[in-house]
Amino acid sequence: GSPQNLTIQARKKGTETVVNNRLENENWKMARLFIEHFQMKYGYINYTHISNELNLNGYKTRKGCDFTPAIVRRLHLFVY
Repeated sequence: GSPQNLTIQARKKGTETVVNNRLENENWKMARLFIEHFQMKYGYINYTHISNELNLNGYKTRKGCDFTPAIVRRLHLFVY
């Protein structure tokens, strides 16, 4: 359906579902840890470098895809 037809409660529930899916997914938990370790080790965040490293080390997104810099950015911003 159209997002305009959703009630405020339905939108809130949808947002909560997205947040819970990200918090509960094991792939995203491992990727978040990888990002945190990367940042502690190098002292900066480079989304391209991190996405390449995640893919080289066999990490997958919560849907089983390879990481892109945009996905790493969303994951990083979601964490902090």
